[in-house]
Amino acid sequence: MTSLKNLNWKRSGRVLLWGATGFLAFNLGRVVFPGLGRVNAQSASPVAYTVMRTEDWYDTTGKLIKQGNAHYVEAVKSDGSSMWRGSAEKTEQRKLAFANGDYVLTNEHLGRKSTYPKRNPGPLASRNPQNSCSAVEPSNEIPAGEEIISGHRAIRMVSARGKETITSWYALDAGCAELQFRYQYATGVSEQTLSALIMGEPDAGLFQVPATFQEVPPSRVSDACADPGSTCAPTMPGPVAARLDQNYNNVRSRAQGH
Repeated sequence: MTSLKNLNWKRSGRVLLWGATGFLAFNLGRVVFPGLGRVNAQSASPVAYTVMRTEDWYDTTGKLIKQGNAHYVEAVKSDGSSMWRGSAEKTEQRKLAFANGDYVLTNEHLGRKSTYPKRNPGPLASRNPQNSCSAVEPSNEIPAGEEIISGHRAIRMVSARGKETITSWYALDAGCAELQFRYQYATGVSEQTLSALIMGEPDAGLFQVPATFQEVPPSRVSDACADPGSTCAPTMPGPVAARLDQNYNNVRSRAQGH
């Protein structure tokens, strides 16, 4: 969720959507791993909201390459549960972190899910407007001033490494909802701009996982080529798949008391 989007460069990008739209993969990578700890002293009471963003791509000269290539929805409930949804072309995924500690990844098109029972040992940590929406985990991001984004006060946070720079704008009066996002890399720029910010409890449907979804390890959530017996080559690197699946199995085994 927005509050969980402290960037971890080593884990960034392309970890769960290899072979799908690259930057959707990058965004899912941003929210899958960080921020899954307990609330710390910087955390604030959850503010319920839904934020929507649309993504455009540009080359190094500023020429528009793709418009509305992907859409993102993030929602936070007053009990602290959070949801991230990314959709691009034929890909749509969600990440759900529930107040009871459960954590779920889904692929809406393949009808698959990876469930981590009691993955989060307590209320989720969240960015706090009283602390300028700073990251809740160690990060190289630095505050770079305030701006007004579509009428909302926002703090700009910047993280840079090598030829890549991440800039995020968090709403100071709306629970640190991420209003805008910019990713500058060696060959271009991707920008997510605010489509809507809705205060109050989100649509309950955003947090519902169909009972018909197949439970699979995370390496198979978004890659049918990783299925047993598949004739196509898996698109996720083997070591990444093994690491994700091992963590998934460990969490599920621990929840079952093994």
